[in-house]
Formats: sequence, structure tokens, C-alpha cells
Amino acid sequence: MAFKFLKKRKEEKQELAKIQEIIKEIEAAKEKAKVATNFQLINSDYGETFLSKCAKRSIEEKNSFHIDSAYQILTSWDNYGDMSEELGNWLEKLINKEDIQVGIHRTGGYGMIDPNDIYDSSLLYDIFDKGLYITGDIGSGVDHKGQIIPPNKNISPLNNILDGVMYAKNSYKHSTGGVITAIPSEYVTASYDLKKGAEQEIYTKVDNQWTLKPEYLVGFIAQDEGVCTFYSKEDILTNYKGNNNSNQAKK
Repeated sequence: MAFKFLKKRKEEKQELAKIQEIIKEIEAAKEKAKVATNFQLINSDYGETFLSKCAKRSIEEKNSFHIDSAYQILTSWDNYGDMSEELGNWLEKLINKEDIQVGIHRTGGYGMIDPNDIYDSSLLYDIFDKGLYITGDIGSGVDHKGQIIPPNKNISPLNNILDGVMYAKNSYKHSTGGVITAIPSEYVTASYDLKKGAEQEIYTKVDNQWTLKPEYLVGFIAQDEGVCTFYSKEDILTNYKGNNNSNQAKK
């Protein structure tokens, strides 16, 4: 019995020592990240809170798993692709606003968009001009019956900047980016489910299809192997090359 107790105490001491080593490594990584020219999750407001909570849990449980996993998650996404400091800080502030719920819509259809020539995309122009179709998924199968489809069938909620970075940098069904949405908290939950009576506030019908109104669309984050570039809704609507073609046709 005493042997088991001593063995456990030894293992706990080893874990606590390991936790301290990981914390030292994190502090060194945070110092290094301060001189980086791109956005670093490890030095974000969310990263600070996330690491602190995981360190506390690891110490309380005398288990290094929690802090080590948190550290690996943040650094793996920091090391993949590239997001500018300006874009990362802007996105984190947007997500942290209490009066709105931020989300991202990604689809394989965006795989047809050249991330180096966003202003050629009639698909993006139509989305920001008319709104975002809410089509549901195979499991929902309700739109043809005229029923309202919750926005979370097509939009992934971004509840923190880690979500934002992961979804922005990562491709979905060969997508080259995603549409950023911002809907007032009075209309949708944090999981992007509709609140009662909010249907008419956020939806309209376009081509007989339920559509999220353009005023709840913020812009498009293009990504090329994790390298992110943001285009605002106004930017895309103003600089769409099809506008020039239409003007020339009228002359």
C-alpha cells in the first residue's frame, strides 16, 4: 500500500515538473511571437485565457495533458499558413462583440474561385449583392416544403478566435475561402440557431430560395494553403470586374 502511495507521489511530482517546463516553453514562445509580423493565437486575448485555464487544470489534476494539448493546438495553427496581424485582431474584436454572433459560410463551390482574382467572381458578387442562400443539408431536406432552415445548416458559428483561425485557414471540400457573417444576438443563438420570430428579420426570398439578407454579410476571407486575405463586402461590390463590362455594354 505504501509502495503504491509513494509511486503515485513520484508520478505527480514528475507531472508537476513537466507542467512547469511546458509553461516555461510557452512563455519563451510568447516572447518570440511578439516580434512576429503576422497574427499569433498564442498572444491573442483568447490564447492567454485558454492557456491560463488549461495550466490551472493541469496543476490541480497534476496532469500535463491539458496545458500541453492547448499549447500544441495554438502553435499548430500559428505555424500553418498566414493571417496578418491586422486581420486577426479585427476578427477577434468582431467575434468578441456581445451584440452580434459571427459565423463563416464555406462550400465546395468556392473551389472554383481563384483566390488571386476575387474581383472576377460573379458568385461572390451575387452573394454580397443579393444575399447568401440558405439551402440546408441533405439531412434537413425541408426547403422545398417552404419551411425555414436554421442558418447553422450552412453557417459555422465562430465563438472565439481559435474557431476563426481554424475555419479561415482550413479548406472545406476544396473551398478557397468563406463568407463572414454577423447577425445580431437578438436573432440567433451562439450556435447560429434561429430565435423565435427572427425569420422575417434576417431572411428574404431570392429566386424562391431562403436567403440571408446582405446586411448581415461582412466580407470574404480567401485562403490559399492557409494564407488568408480579407475582402470586405463593399470592396467586392465596388471592384467587381463585371461592373465594368456592364458599363461598357451600356455605352
